[in-house]
Order: sequence, then structure tokens, then C-alpha cells
Amino acid sequence: MRERYSFVDIAKCLAILMIVDVHLTCGSIFQVIGGNTFHVSGFFTLSGIVYGLSNKKFEDITSFVSDKISGVMYPYFTFSVMNLVLNFFMGIIHSDDRFYESIIKTITFHGIGTLWFFPVFFLGQVFFFLFIKSIKSKKILFCFSILLFCFIAFVGGILEEKGMIGKRAYGINSLSQIFVYGPIIILMSSMIGACCIGVGYAVSDYIRMLARHDRKNVEFAVTLVIISLLVNIFLAPAFRSDLHCMQIGSPIIFIIATVVGNIFMLSLAIVIDYVPVLARSMSWIGKNSIIIMTTHKEFYLAHIVSIVCDRLFMICKIQSGVLFKGIMSLIVIFLIESIIIYVIKNTIFIYLYVKKQ
Repeated sequence: MRERYSFVDIAKCLAILMIVDVHLTCGSIFQVIGGNTFHVSGFFTLSGIVYGLSNKKFEDITSFVSDKISGVMYPYFTFSVMNLVLNFFMGIIHSDDRFYESIIKTITFHGIGTLWFFPVFFLGQVFFFLFIKSIKSKKILFCFSILLFCFIAFVGGILEEKGMIGKRAYGINSLSQIFVYGPIIILMSSMIGACCIGVGYAVSDYIRMLARHDRKNVEFAVTLVIISLLVNIFLAPAFRSDLHCMQIGSPIIFIIATVVGNIFMLSLAIVIDYVPVLARSMSWIGKNSIIIMTTHKEFYLAHIVSIVCDRLFMICKIQSGVLFKGIMSLIVIFLIESIIIYVIKNTIFIYLYVKKQ
């Protein structure tokens, strides 16, 4: 059985916390620590680190792709069907075209809401497989991934200015534009993801050493947390990236902030791993991040929690800042998610994520 590293699950927890936080409409914690610099790219980087730590062998592309279809694309299709059914009835209630828009998003692999992540993650894995079959040296892979990442960022910045990717391109409605710009967005997002996987794989040996519990390692990790957090806070206001629609903003800020954000996520996860109670709780959340990813937004859970918390604060006349509201909303939504996770993992709903054997 493959060894499981708790700091990896803790890092997944940090990433999914930031994703949920921004979907709670306030994104308060997200803004404070610069969560936008790692909340999506972190999952790709962690995937590469896990490959490196487990010494995974990349031999047969057919079995690799088949495994990823079962593990990544299967939940995409099951939850797409569920969301299509929901949007069919919501479209009737609100008399709008959300059902037809959802069909187009599903068949073009843009995904309904957070489901966009699955096709991009799948293609990112396939591209990484091609990288690793062609490049045997981890040092060369690291350099190649960084250079390709920078190249895509600068090309993306140019294409965004022309409206071919980014928010403007994602908001298009004509089918001709969707089928022209859509594949460009998915392809570039996947390549960015593949580069993050490649970097994670290349540095996995160093991460393994840093994750070993001893005084020098924790001191170094704490130093990295402080430095990367300060840089994160400085860069976050100018960081306007969204991998969902390949919004790049400033390519230079995008590159630096993504690197620093991932360093912050990993070093903080390693530090948290020294606190047993906190580490166990966050590791559990990280292990179930795919369930949280698929259930927290598209079934209006985040929206409802945000509204209820706002109303409760008004009714109770509690004067507080956005940060405190954000923390309380996160606590509420993760209490609810804990129940959802328990139900899913102990009922037939688990087959929404894995095929029945």
C-alpha cells in the first residue's frame, strides 16, 4: 500500500478551504493570506509531489489514462448529470436558459461551476505523462516545467488582451465562439496544470526531506511560511488570475505569485503537521477534498450558508468585520460538509465518485 503523507492532505485542506471561502461570496480569509495564489494550482503541484514521493512508475499510457478517467472524469460525468437535473427544474422555476447553458458547458468540458476543474485536471495529468516519458531527469523536468509555465503565462497575457481567453472570452454566448475559444482555454489551463505537476514531481525529494520531523526542518519551514505570507499579502491585491477561464492579468505577477503561493501552502502544511490534533482534523478534510469540491457550491450550500450567517449577524446585532463573518461561515459550512461526507462515504452515494466493482 502506498505510504500516505499527512502534510499532503493538510495542504489539500488549505487549498479547499480557500476555494470554499471565496465561494462564500466574501472570500475574507482568501484575501487576507492571498489564497488566490495557490487555491487551484496547489492541487496540481500536490499531485506531482505525491507521484514523486510514491516513486510512481509511468510505463503504459493506456492504463494511466484509464485510471484517470475512472478517478477524475467519472465524478465529472456523474455530477454533471445531477447538476443538469437540478438546473432543468431551476430553469423552469426562474424561466431562464440555465439548463441549456449547462448542457453546452458539460459537452464542451467547461463544466458546470466547480466541475470545470475535473477535465482540466485530467488533461493536465495526460500532458504531464507525456513530459515524464520524454524527460527522465528531474532537474531538466523542473527547468522545462518552469520555462513552459512562463511561456504560457506570457502568451496567455497577450491572448487575454485580445479577448480570446479570460473573463471576456468565458462570458461569450455564441456557439461558434464557444467551440473556438473554449478549447484554447481548456488546453492552456491544462498545460499550466501539467507544469505545476512537473514542478511538484521534480521537487518531491526536497519536500520529503523538509517534511521529516526535526528542529532544523521546522525552523526552516516556519521561516518559509513567514516570508511567503508577507510576499503573498503584498502580491495578492494585484493577482487577478483565474485558471477557470485562463485569466492571467500581469504575467510576471502571475508567475511569481503562483510560485510563492505554493511555497506558502506547502511550508504551512509541514508546520501544521507538527500539531497532532490540528493535523488530524485538517488531514481528514484534505482526504475528502473531492467531496467538498463537488458539493459546496453547485447545490447552493455556500450561498445559503453565506446568506444565513449574514442574517443571523443582523438579527443578533453583532458588529463584526468581514474576516470574522468569513471564519464563522467556514466553520458552519464545514460542519455541514462533515455530515455530507459521512453520508456519502457510508451509503450508495459513494458510487458518484467511484464505479461499483
